[in-house]
Amino acid sequence: MPSPANAARQLTPSPEHGTTIDRYELLCHLARGGMADVWLARLHGKPGFEKLFAIKTILPAEADNALFRDMFLDEARLVSRIEHPNVVRVTDAGEEDERPYLVMELIEGEALDKLARDLAKKKERLPLGVALRIVVDACHGLAAAHELRDETGALLEVVHRDVSPQNILVTTAGISKVIDFGIAKARDRTSMKTAFGTLKGKLCYMPPEQARGGEVDARTDTWALGAVLHTLIVGRPPYKAESEIEVFRQLLGGAPIPPLPPSVPEAVRAVVMRALAPEPAERFQSAREMADALEEATHAAGAAVSHHEVGRFVEKAMGSRLGARRRLIAEALTESRTRESVRLEAAIPVEVDLGPEASSAGWEQSSPSLTTGEAAAHSMYRPVQRPEPPARGGGRWRMAAVLGLVAAGALIGARARNAAPESGAHATAAVTTTPALLTAEPSATPAPTSAPASTSA
Repeated sequence: MPSPANAARQLTPSPEHGTTIDRYELLCHLARGGMADVWLARLHGKPGFEKLFAIKTILPAEADNALFRDMFLDEARLVSRIEHPNVVRVTDAGEEDERPYLVMELIEGEALDKLARDLAKKKERLPLGVALRIVVDACHGLAAAHELRDETGALLEVVHRDVSPQNILVTTAGISKVIDFGIAKARDRTSMKTAFGTLKGKLCYMPPEQARGGEVDARTDTWALGAVLHTLIVGRPPYKAESEIEVFRQLLGGAPIPPLPPSVPEAVRAVVMRALAPEPAERFQSAREMADALEEATHAAGAAVSHHEVGRFVEKAMGSRLGARRRLIAEALTESRTRESVRLEAAIPVEVDLGPEASSAGWEQSSPSLTTGEAAAHSMYRPVQRPEPPARGGGRWRMAAVLGLVAAGALIGARARNAAPESGAHATAAVTTTPALLTAEPSATPAPTSAPASTSA
């Protein structure tokens, strides 16, 4: 018997590549989290215009979960208001087939935890300057969230609550961006009222008050930032054990945090240990304050690096992973463009009704434009076999053809008078084109057409 989750997946299938959500074509699947899938998507605009995005869709298993849906839409509303280079930008949101989605900027880079994992496999660690630059960027992004205000200027009291290496992206330009505000707390976010006995966030990056289920604020996130920096320097979180229960005991029991290696400069050590203070009052009181302290410590330690240097390091350390991602995106784009070309080639051009005389003679226009003389000589018509007219709708097309012929006659007559006023010569036949209709005037007197124009796509 299938589990409830599997049953939900069967009832609400995941979208497939090539399908369209609103204006966005899903090209390929990029990642899956605890609540959502992330897709590469292409926005089609005017001819020749396209832009790639990352689209986050709720998991099929949670599509009917009202709480998850509310959380998802709350996240979209919240993050779309944060405009900062160190926070992933949300550009659009909506709902398709009762499944909510949000559209984010596409980041070329990887999550910080994957960067650290790839280095660990090589028995390497992030250079101190690179680690400090990444965390300073994250501080600035979180400061923008903490300082977010509503229309009246009142603070929204945003707390991320899930700051971790998994939720910090590092781009190939060397810029770090905070992502995933799915469980963020905010003043008016009703979907995030935590039930008694539940925890939200990753335990290894959670301060004691959050682990106890107490009140959280910006200082909760600064503790988590300190834990991230500790992990990057030491290679493990401040509290690490075989089970989450043991980590929980260490947190609540006030176990001492293992000291940083002696090689860590004193200025950096002081910032990390202050960020990890067990009491919120002893920590940095804001992410901005912590960013300033880290900048000072970086310069004091002689470890300052530019974003460009961070980007070069990321490219070198994650070359194979980034290369695989680029190939995936290139292949998905090629498939999408191939599908689009097939659709365009399958479109049948508009068939033109040239009126009863041209129809009876079996002629069809073979060029998009004719001069008066050429039309009169029928030099650009060729014999064709005409299909039977449709059974209905002919009246509308006959009327359109008549109107087109009348307009064509007036236009050609005016041109003829202007071109040869002395001779008084008049055109004997002419063709005019409009976006929707191509008509011909085979004689000086328009005659009603016998078959309507038809289109196929």
